[in-house]
Amino acid sequence: MILIASGTRDASSFDASLVLAAQVEALGHAVALDARSLPEGVGRATLFQAARWLTDPDDLAPDAILVIGAGRVEDAVLADLRTLNLHAGVPVRAFGRFADRQAQIQARARLSYALGAEPEVTDLGRADPNPLDPAADVPVLAVAGPGRPAVAGRTRVAVALGAGELSDPGLLAALAVLAHQPAIDLAIWADDAPAGALPAPLWRPSDLDPLTLAGRTDILVLLPDAEAVSAPLSLRLAAAAGALLAGGGLVVDATPDARFAASGAPVLRGPAEAAAIAPFLTTTLLPNRETIRARIKADPWLAAHGGDGLGLPPAPSRAALPPAPSPAPPPAQRDILFLPTNGVGLGHAQRLSRIAGALTRPDRAVFAAFPSCLPMIEAAGFPALPLVSKSPVHVTPFANDLLNARRLARHAPEGGTLVFDGGYVFPSIQRTILEQRMRGVWVRRGLWQPHHLTGDMAEREAVFDRILIPAEAFDELNDRYSFGPRIHPIGPVVQEGVVEDRASVRARLAAATGVVADRIVLSMLGSGVVTDRLAHLQLIAALIEGRPGWQHLVLVWPGSQVDPALYGWRQTQVVASRDALSLAAAADVVVSAAGYNSVHELLYHGIPAIFVPQVAAVMDDQDRRSRAAAERGLAERVEPRELLRLERLVLAMAGARGDEIRAALAAHAFPARGQAEAARLIAEVADG
Repeated sequence: MILIASGTRDASSFDASLVLAAQVEALGHAVALDARSLPEGVGRATLFQAARWLTDPDDLAPDAILVIGAGRVEDAVLADLRTLNLHAGVPVRAFGRFADRQAQIQARARLSYALGAEPEVTDLGRADPNPLDPAADVPVLAVAGPGRPAVAGRTRVAVALGAGELSDPGLLAALAVLAHQPAIDLAIWADDAPAGALPAPLWRPSDLDPLTLAGRTDILVLLPDAEAVSAPLSLRLAAAAGALLAGGGLVVDATPDARFAASGAPVLRGPAEAAAIAPFLTTTLLPNRETIRARIKADPWLAAHGGDGLGLPPAPSRAALPPAPSPAPPPAQRDILFLPTNGVGLGHAQRLSRIAGALTRPDRAVFAAFPSCLPMIEAAGFPALPLVSKSPVHVTPFANDLLNARRLARHAPEGGTLVFDGGYVFPSIQRTILEQRMRGVWVRRGLWQPHHLTGDMAEREAVFDRILIPAEAFDELNDRYSFGPRIHPIGPVVQEGVVEDRASVRARLAAATGVVADRIVLSMLGSGVVTDRLAHLQLIAALIEGRPGWQHLVLVWPGSQVDPALYGWRQTQVVASRDALSLAAAADVVVSAAGYNSVHELLYHGIPAIFVPQVAAVMDDQDRRSRAAAERGLAERVEPRELLRLERLVLAMAGARGDEIRAALAAHAFPARGQAEAARLIAEVADG
């Protein structure tokens, strides 16, 4: 374990510790940061990056210590170092910038007293007269992390911009030209996002470690703000550039004063005018790329800025796996991780279960899911990693996502494929794909409400290789929110058939409830988390009560909370089941919310229904979906406030109106199901 300590307890110094930690880890070492060094009030991005290295002081047993910012070590830091009780022979290296030789000697003496060991102190100002970042209190290295191969025939180009430049119309126009080059995948590196749309995905260097950024890039173009030409490059940007060079990438210095090229690094001088970047890349750089890479690889600058200067002990070698005990073939690798979010219901998990089941080799699939989804996923035959749900008792609103990021980092198949189904791409999902070098597929249901269409959509899309859009049953509902080669519309994802036939379901219900019913009304109105449906359920219960031969079933997911008031009716029973479709097919009248899964299952299986749309702000546009079905005569629709109309329709649907809708459904031609196409597209991504 290599312990990295910073001389001061401020956000900037801690950020420098994170950069060095990523570089040391890439050299093959286990890394630790003393948990006491975490500054107060750091942001979410910093916590996500630091989580894998933060270590309780009692668990620190370093094989070597690296101290950065040694020219200004605070007393609190010295006190923490003193508690380590190092065993003899642990090497200590300290780095800093010192006004003179006497200041360097004083720093060594203070560290020696605290550690009980004599550190080797390096004055960065003398050791590297032309560093990538002349203000950094940490060595800026050329260390490559694990990269991810580019798509054949495409070159990944990143343009790094300074503050304020994204508001320049001329620059945005030049970036748009570059983004439309057929052989280039463009990304923008900037920490300030503009209000409008960008011509390429935005990556924030402050959110991701520099080696991860460099691993997704082939060519980096440095084009910082011309008004800040005297400012040094940020440490993160310098570390990313060094990692890219070490990994065989190219760096183009297009800054007005060529400050990066002046460091002696093997970079190319590029045109300072943004409009000239595209022709420079396509006509000068790309045709000669391999020749340039060979020269960079032989440049002595790379060796001088590798990890040897840290003076670390040799990195431990990974132990070889023991041979298989028998010649039996190894089990299939589960290299496709399906991760559904869960909102009001379990629609995301249901959808992914159907897609995973449609894979040519379902044994490639493994799930990570929240506890409410696990029984359904495991019943479908897939192993699942439990994730941590959000809770009001957590210290921060994102504490569960931070823990999920660590859990996924430990268990996700490195280099595999992550398939996400949900509306919001959590940081844990982004980081798992990026840091584990995974491919990404987003199964993104449509019918978003206008306030869901925020400006960060392109940023969320950027992490995924493909975005699959399950279609709605009716064309006017298939809105397009984004375009490009990664977007793949597919047919509606709908269960193929009813699990249990009508007669056996009704017989089982009669045995369980003690009621042999001629008419069954099934309510599937959701859990009530977002919209209170008790009034609707009570109305239906009162309508059924006292009607001979009628029965009202309230369907809930297993484990859901049920209002005690529903248990006061003799002819209303609460049924906990994951097989909603079989129950719906066995009922005479179905009253349902208008979520994606519910509507499509009922329509495709010819089951007449009354839709009562959920209209909460967090939901998709259930009102549009239910209107489209009702306007075609394929269902009835009731506004949530229309309780008396709901009462009349329940009675009508038990008779002639239900027969009319059943006939209309049988005659309607719905789009082909999409799970087989989704499975094929996911397998293509997984197979590279």
